[in-house]
Order: sequence, then structure tokens, then C-alpha cells
Amino acid sequence: MKYAVFAFAALVGVPGMAIAGLNFAFVRELLMCLLVLSTAFGQVARINFVSFESYRGPDRGFEISAIDLINLVMLIILVVRYPKEIKWIPFNGFWLGLFFFQNLLSALNAPSLLYFGFSILKLSRVLLIYWCCANYFRVEKKIDGLWYGMVGAAFAVTAYAFVQKYMYGIYRVPGPFDHSNTIPPFLNLLLPGILLWTFCEDSFPIWKVNIGILAVLGIIFSVISTFSRAGLALSLACIAATVCFALFKKPSFRVSIFTLFLILGLVGGAIRAYSSFMERLKSAPKSSEEARDEFNEAANEMAHDYFLGVGLNNFSQVLTNVEKYRENIEVMANEEEAGVCHHIYWLTAAELGFSGLLVFGIILLRFGLHMVYHSFKSRKIPGLLLFAFLVGQCSLHLSGLLEWTFRQTPVMSLFFITCGVVVGISSRESEESDESEESV
Repeated sequence: MKYAVFAFAALVGVPGMAIAGLNFAFVRELLMCLLVLSTAFGQVARINFVSFESYRGPDRGFEISAIDLINLVMLIILVVRYPKEIKWIPFNGFWLGLFFFQNLLSALNAPSLLYFGFSILKLSRVLLIYWCCANYFRVEKKIDGLWYGMVGAAFAVTAYAFVQKYMYGIYRVPGPFDHSNTIPPFLNLLLPGILLWTFCEDSFPIWKVNIGILAVLGIIFSVISTFSRAGLALSLACIAATVCFALFKKPSFRVSIFTLFLILGLVGGAIRAYSSFMERLKSAPKSSEEARDEFNEAANEMAHDYFLGVGLNNFSQVLTNVEKYRENIEVMANEEEAGVCHHIYWLTAAELGFSGLLVFGIILLRFGLHMVYHSFKSRKIPGLLLFAFLVGQCSLHLSGLLEWTFRQTPVMSLFFITCGVVVGISSRESEESDESEESV
């Protein structure tokens, strides 16, 4: 049934929506809303071809999702409607291209080209998403669709978490994703943007403000329901950084009042969840941390042994079949299939080599510095959002010290959407600033 739905969407929906989007601005806004929203439906809105679910690596099949179909529609619209305005190589394009090339080179050492193929397809897809968003927000001035998509994604995950926790009694809710650990880094990418936009947009009616605050409280509820200690700490840090920035850039009675209401809501939620969360802190198994350390050490050895890495998406395959890397594994020694390194930076070094890790770090740093520079130049909402996305991305990068969730499709897609938004908005504001100076 799912395959039939995707086939119909690809053959009928894609050309139909492309034609509508070429002619109507509200359709383009709707598409942007759906692009962001579709990241929140995880395994529900995707199909896998040649699926290997028993494999323990990040990617287990040739995956196509609703995100890709929506992105295809937007690509068609951009190329047909704005051929002269398109920036074919957006910011960071060289480094992203080099990173993609390094991923291709890692296939030389990959014991399984099939597993490699799963991930290189995904990397191609998310880079297209970045290109699309970077150009969309450069040529389109209205960004309301982004807000509705972000809020919709927050409510979607919250609804999943609520049903799983109170109707099915699941202890650590996974939401719409494969694992509960995906929820915090995913939602923390959205949290600062929703919060800052809701607090600082003076034109928002009260109902829209209420929806934004509810979305933020829903995010906190969802993160608490995963009982992720690091996830909750990063969520609270995101809120603190965003509120401080809002008070600094747009101090007002409105922002102060909304901050007070948010704090009261958080305090109420903390009181409600205190006993359950403390129980989780006391009962958290030490073996989990020990397993992380063992996998990190194995990744370290692989990175030193292979200049180009062991191959994209092949860490688990190598750890399973090469005795040299398994001999120090004790906690997970009885597992037939080895898991994946729970540290995105060691995982990258193992699969792409230290040179791949270096380029990966340069890409993240360049995006971060770009956001810092442009966010402090503006007092308008689009410019302020750049700081919010910086906060969200920093939380993702910090969580990468404990998890590999950056490589999961929903998180990776949302990360590159936010990067595209940042680059598109900053590019448009810079061009508008140059034009105004020339007119003077």
C-alpha cells in the first residue's frame, strides 16, 4: 500500500504540485511548510528498497521519503521560475563538494559497497535539500511557511510522545522515530527558532503566540518523556540562550511577560516529572557508557589504520567481521552484529579517515561562524532566526559527543534545512543591503 501511495505521489503529485507552485505563491509556502513538517514523520513517511534491517549501521536500505518528493517539486519550481536568480554553488558549496568526494573515496576500503550505497544516496538527497532551501529563501521573501512547518513538526512529535506515554505506557518514547534518542537532537533544532520567533515577532496575534508557546512546552514534554539526561540539559540550555538573546536584541515588556509564562510552565512540568526523571538517573546502566567507550576506541583504531577510513556506513560491518577491532569489546561481546559508534566525530573519523573528519569540522564551523556574523547584524525576525538556528545546531553538535543521531535521516534532513534557511536569508539580506546603499 505504501509503495502505491509513493508511486502515485511521484507520478501525479509531483508534476501537479510543481505546476501549482509555479503559479501560486501560497502553494510555494505550503510546500516549504510540508518540507519541514515531513521530517517529523520518520519511518511513517518513507520506503526502503533492498532493505537490510538486521544491519546495525546508520543506514539499512535505499531510502526514499516524502521529504525527497517535496524537495523534487521545489527544485523544479526553482529551476523553471527563477533560472537567473539561482545561485548554483551556495555558501560552503566547495567544502560540501569536497566532503561528498571524500565519502565517495571511502568506498575504496568499504567491505560492503551495498551498505556504502545506502548512505551515499542519503547524503546526495540531503545536499539537494540544502541547495533547494538556500535558493528558496534567497528568492522568496515570505517565510511564514517555515514557521508553520516548524510548529507542526513540534506538535506532531509531541502527539506521538503523548500517545505512546499515556495510552501505551512506553517508558522511553521513540515518537515517530526508530529510537528515543532521536527525539532530543531533532526537537532541539526546532526549539530555539520557534521560541525566538514567537517571542519577538510583534505582528503575531495572541493565538499564534499561544500556539508557539504550547509548541515549546510540547517539545520539553517530549524530551522529558525520552528520559534523556543530556537531551533535557541541552533543551534547557537552548531555552536559556534564546531567551537571553531575545532580551538583548529586542527587549520589551512583551518578551518579559512571555518569558515569565514560559518559566512557570517549565517549573510546573519539572515538578510533575521530577520523581520519574530522578528514578531514571539512579537506574541508568553503567554498561551503556562502557559500551560507548569500547566502540570509540575501536573507531580510533580504524581511523589510524585507514587513511580514507573503512568506508561510509561500514563501521558496524568492520567491527563485526574484523577480529582486531573486536578483541577489546567486552560489554557487547555476545552480540552477533556489532552496533554503531555512539560518537558522531569518532564515527566520521573511522569511516572517512581523519581528513574526512577535518572537512566535516570545517563545514560545521563555517556554518556556525556564518550564523554568528549575520545574526548580530540584524534586528528583523529573519536575521534573528539565524542565531536561533545556531543555538539549535550547537545542541546537535554537542549531542554528537554521545550519539550518532546526526546521521539519522530526520535529523540530518532538518539540519541541512536550517543551514539552507540561514544561507538563503543572509544572502538575500546582504543583497538588499547592497542595493539600498547603491540607491543612496
